[in-house]
Amino acid sequence: KTIIKIGSLLALGFGEAGAEIIGSNMKVAEAGIANVMVPGKRVVAIFGFCSVRDFTVATEILQDKVMVFVNAIGEIVHGLVEEYFGAPNKNVGESFLLVWRLNQMSSSRRRKTTEFAVLAFCKVLAAINVSGVLAEYREHPGLLMKLPGYRVQMGFGLHSGWAIEGAIGSEFKVDASYLSANVKLANSIETATQTYDANILLSGEIYSGISYEMRRLCRQIDVVRFPGSTSAMRLFTIDLEPTRVKVRPSPSRPDKSRYKLRMMREATKEARWLSTYVPSDQFTSDQLLVTMRERFVPAFAQRFEMGFRNYECGEWNDACRILFEASELIGGDGPARALISFMNSISSPIDGSAPKSWRGVRLLDL
Repeated sequence: KTIIKIGSLLALGFGEAGAEIIGSNMKVAEAGIANVMVPGKRVVAIFGFCSVRDFTVATEILQDKVMVFVNAIGEIVHGLVEEYFGAPNKNVGESFLLVWRLNQMSSSRRRKTTEFAVLAFCKVLAAINVSGVLAEYREHPGLLMKLPGYRVQMGFGLHSGWAIEGAIGSEFKVDASYLSANVKLANSIETATQTYDANILLSGEIYSGISYEMRRLCRQIDVVRFPGSTSAMRLFTIDLEPTRVKVRPSPSRPDKSRYKLRMMREATKEARWLSTYVPSDQFTSDQLLVTMRERFVPAFAQRFEMGFRNYECGEWNDACRILFEASELIGGDGPARALISFMNSISSPIDGSAPKSWRGVRLLDL
């Protein structure tokens, strides 16, 4: 039992990215000596960041109870990501790094994995808003004093590309994680959710990697260049309004052994690889996702797209007017407001036209 517990703790501490470190050390002949500084390995993966909003204030108010708060969120995030074939990698305060490895997958399996990553984040957004445990913080006197109307809010960013997977640190402390510009971009995309007042942002690489049916659920909101990057990136969102869902009572612990629960969970996961399971169908069959999308009527999507095309080609007077009309159709839209604010900040003070240097790409200063 002790060995099993040690193995479980190693798996929890190192995660999927640390499997190579553990495996290589198990092969070492010299007893009692562990070498964690094994060479890294290049992988292709989807990198997702999600972050808790107003976390500094929550830490100040909750003090030692902030651990309970973060772990309640972490249980939801990690559980749903694992359920949709992702791997929790790193927790840094209010942020979580999640990874879906794509190595040695067929093109169809890569596409479905990418859709699983998008769906997982949408499910997490729903889950944190129906959680009875997290709903209790909406009535916390200290939080309400500092943040009137407080509720747990998170931003989500997804990007895909290559990275080096391996051990980072020294003989005194090591973390198994990923290093590359693509990981940093995923973090920047999540940070940009605050600029656009959007819940979820996807990179153009993610959009290109999903099916036509899933693409129809996405809305392009900008073309940007992040600081330190030389190439432009399209940004997309999936329109979801989490405040429309109602809190559900916390589920009781199932009266089954941990082993049986794991077997049931694995069986459910395997069924998702069948051709009969289509991730995009969840947006019409999952009532939580249906409810969160109700506000975004087709007329809004059509009007926003028209305004966005005017924004791209530099017709900013028309763009501002049409984007404002689109936003009014649904009682306010974060990306539309963000684009209007950006255009007003650098347009000509004389006629409101775009600068002559405008090429349809915005430098996003985070």
